[in-house]
Amino acid sequence: MRLLNQRDSAHAITASFYTDSIIRLFPSDQLKKKYAKEYAKALLLKGDDLLARRDYSNAYRSYYDGKLALTDLNEVCEYSRYSSRIANVSYKEGNYYQAIDFWKQEHQELLSCQDSTDFELMFVEKQGCLDNIGVCYMYLNKLDSAQFYYQKALDFINTNQKYFPGHKDFIDYARIVVMSNQAEAYALENKPEKAEIIFKQCLIEGEKTGYAFDNSQATRVALSKLYIHTKQYEKAHQQLDILKKGLQKKPNKEIYTYWQRFYSQVLFGKKRYKEASEQLLEYAEMQYKSVLAARAENKTNVGQILAQIEQQHLVQLSEEKQKQQNLILGLVILVTISLAAITSLIWKNVRNARENISSLLAINQVVAQKNIVLEDTVKALERYQDQNQKFLKLIAHDLRNPIGAMSSASLLLFLDKTPNDHQKQILSIIQESSTKALALISEILYNNLGAISIKKEPVLFEEVVRSCVDMLSHKAEEKGQTIEFSFESVLITLDREKIWRVVSNLLTNAIKFSYANETIRVDIQKKEYSTILTITDHGIGIPAEIQNAIFDDFTTAKRVGTAGEQTYGLGLSICKQIVDAHGGKIWVVSAVDKGSTFYVEIPFL
Repeated sequence: MRLLNQRDSAHAITASFYTDSIIRLFPSDQLKKKYAKEYAKALLLKGDDLLARRDYSNAYRSYYDGKLALTDLNEVCEYSRYSSRIANVSYKEGNYYQAIDFWKQEHQELLSCQDSTDFELMFVEKQGCLDNIGVCYMYLNKLDSAQFYYQKALDFINTNQKYFPGHKDFIDYARIVVMSNQAEAYALENKPEKAEIIFKQCLIEGEKTGYAFDNSQATRVALSKLYIHTKQYEKAHQQLDILKKGLQKKPNKEIYTYWQRFYSQVLFGKKRYKEASEQLLEYAEMQYKSVLAARAENKTNVGQILAQIEQQHLVQLSEEKQKQQNLILGLVILVTISLAAITSLIWKNVRNARENISSLLAINQVVAQKNIVLEDTVKALERYQDQNQKFLKLIAHDLRNPIGAMSSASLLLFLDKTPNDHQKQILSIIQESSTKALALISEILYNNLGAISIKKEPVLFEEVVRSCVDMLSHKAEEKGQTIEFSFESVLITLDREKIWRVVSNLLTNAIKFSYANETIRVDIQKKEYSTILTITDHGIGIPAEIQNAIFDDFTTAKRVGTAGEQTYGLGLSICKQIVDAHGGKIWVVSAVDKGSTFYVEIPFL
């Protein structure tokens, strides 16, 4: 859960919460020593969270404590990960000599590591620490030393690339990064001809890799800087024009800052002073805003103290929550009896309200066959008055926690011993009933509650969709299915949580109604005024006569999944309400036994 949340930058706080929950698994020194490797990994993750928040001092301490935890295990390969992180903290603080020492230490540890199959340690980290040492020497204006380590990194890459044929794109990219740094050092040595040749070679080689776009932007920035320094303003202008087109395709705030500064210098060099001054003022304004933002992010000592107090408060809340959960576990039997009584009352109201005796018998037959009381309640609500609807939803809300508690409690019953076959069957029935009941309760609570309230914010749409794909991939793997995801990067204003629910519903349906071993495609396409998400499966398809009804509340146009999965007729209705609230459209194109494609179009405004 921590790693999944870390992939989406908007979930950094949640990722940090999961990291803290891992560390709380080691409350005593005895446990920390017994599971030293696991505890050290938790401290590594904690350090990464702190580093992302620019809390360098605490990040350093977390990495250092993690390395100390491994002292007695002789885990040389693992040591290198912590040395690399500590070096990175020192680098970000501008302490380049200390960073050099730790990257050299990492290199020695990697030389002693015998795990030759680990691409990250044996290639990525080895060439990376050599290149990083060169960068530090370059920032210290020790250009001879910088060039020495750049050449060592290139020699290592060229010698060892044959051992990792499956990582050609990354290896080519790594070589280009080192060459670009090497060219920058030549520029600082006042050797512009050599620097220009290498920069151009980087651009040519970069087009052959899967990292071409990001690499070319950084290289063009460096090449523009070189041309400006040598007063070749026309060449610099050409590179900046190419760079601007790239920024229109994929915005990058840092690269745009470089573009503003260099473009103003080019205009000044070409004696277009008015335009240069306007561009320089825009650059200065942007820099001023960046400084204010950086100041806002910096923590004072008081802020650190408050953060520690807040963390302690969270721990206390967690302990209180655990006590409440223990109390709930003790009341499982009482809750079960209450559920039976409430269900009996609901059934009695339904029986009195129904005028058609044949419909009553049909519903009774469904209850006997399916043994799902809450599903019967949902069907009965179709003919209920508003008062009964509110009553049922209130009950559903209050039942969600005890049902969830029963499900969790059932898993703890045999924590210390293995259940027999009969007990396994009972556990399976409890889990299956709880899961279906919770699904029904959630859909009742979220469906048809009046106008949907949305809270929009700028979001990278592919992050939302990627989160759903990652979370549901295991469900697809259970049926031997594959999810392929491609996208055009787009920043759009929407309600992240509600759109996530739409994507989750559609992708769940695609998995449910696709056959085993099929491929499900998820695509994001950017249009002029909107973006379109498409989810395509090769499953059972939707008959033409019911396609217009699948988005209705409590629709009867529902079928069983390819592996017998149940449907409740609510998911697509919820999707339509959310998409409509965003001013968008949702529709389907489908054919029986050929599959379905669902389209979701969301406007930019």
